[in-house]
Amino acid sequence: AGNIGKPYISVIKDPHEFIVLEVSSFQLETIKSFKPDMAIFLNISEDHLDRHGNIDIYFSIKKRVFKNQTKNDIAILNQDDIRLRKLKKDLSANVFFFGRRKESENTISYIDGNSIVFSSKERKIVIDRSKIRFFTMPFIYNILAAGSALFLLDIPEDVIIDGISSFSPLPHRMEDTGIFDGIRFINDSKATNPDAVSWALSGLLNNIILIMGGEDKDLSFKFLSPHIQEKVKVLIIMGDSKEKIAKEIDFKPSFFAQDMQEAISIVKKKAQKGDTVLLSPGCTSWDMYRDYKERGEDFKRWVKKLYEG
Repeated sequence: AGNIGKPYISVIKDPHEFIVLEVSSFQLETIKSFKPDMAIFLNISEDHLDRHGNIDIYFSIKKRVFKNQTKNDIAILNQDDIRLRKLKKDLSANVFFFGRRKESENTISYIDGNSIVFSSKERKIVIDRSKIRFFTMPFIYNILAAGSALFLLDIPEDVIIDGISSFSPLPHRMEDTGIFDGIRFINDSKATNPDAVSWALSGLLNNIILIMGGEDKDLSFKFLSPHIQEKVKVLIIMGDSKEKIAKEIDFKPSFFAQDMQEAISIVKKKAQKGDTVLLSPGCTSWDMYRDYKERGEDFKRWVKKLYEG
């Protein structure tokens, strides 16, 4: 529950052994007594600066999730993020890390060659890459974080392995929409900031037709330019931020689209067999849609309409 469209209050009325919440910066701004027994901080990058002003303020709000924790609680942090690694000294909870490699005795999950490892003094679980559907870093970080929580809760090994091996991305998060005329379509409408676009590109090969744009959150797109120059063959931009994105990324060939129908029409003209079409906007959807879900569904609708007829 939480920041996923399902209020916390709707689940606490029924008995549960565990309740998992996603908590946003907007919600954390006003907490007073909220105290999770276990809190996970995946990463921090520029987002919602139109509300928070700068990343330092944004970070100070996000870390409020640990504000009321005590030595009897648990904090799980991404050791590969320098801000989060430094955060350990400020926390009252027991701190555990996950990351690309084992850096200390507090690193409870990490990558070892072609495997993911969960390890403590009491037990060790090794999961081979062949059992993981998507071995890209954004997906792996999610597995390391969620798996660390399960590991620390003493969930049985077979349950952890079955859960990880059967897990697929949620809708609108690197969602494989299908292959049409030999062209792969991916719906990553939930990518509502530039950093999310960077992660999406990092998990794909070249020959990408990228659809970006939406409502600007006062974030810079400039750092995306080298990633796009390396991997993207055509950039299609839509929404209120299209002029800003075009200027800051300075990529050719680029095309402006007035709506999703026109964006997919451009794809139809430019895409070739073997290409990947990625909707990863890097912006919110509110200039054109009710939310990212409606935007993602519109993408899927026009792909099927223009390719299946």
